[in-house]
Amino acid sequence: MTKITKIVEELSTCTAMELLSIKQKLEEMWGVSAQSMVASAAPAAAAETAVEEKTEFDAVLLEVSADAKMKVMLCLKKDPISLDMNGIKTVLTDVANGPVVIKKGVPKDVAASVVKTLTEAGAKAQVK
Repeated sequence: MTKITKIVEELSTCTAMELLSIKQKLEEMWGVSAQSMVASAAPAAAAETAVEEKTEFDAVLLEVSADAKMKVMLCLKKDPISLDMNGIKTVLTDVANGPVVIKKGVPKDVAASVVKTLTEAGAKAQVK
């Protein structure tokens, strides 16, 4: 039996008043307060679990096949993308070299809408 197991078993036989007395004696002996330790640990624990929720997303065009180019061009011209002809030409040229961000820093639903539109036209796209 380990030392900690023995201590736990011994504490399990104590009454609430005895446990309170033990707590107070340990606080005096070690010069700490259990309440202040819990209070200071709570914000730290909250900070660790509080993950900043992402609010801005990018709609990224990954690939356009040759047979889907015309459909994708039409999609790039319409809402919610609304690129002019120069923008469309640039996107279709650049996508051959790698992924191209079509909409940057938009809400998730807008990015998803753009990706859905492009995917339905035959392109490969994703929300990042």
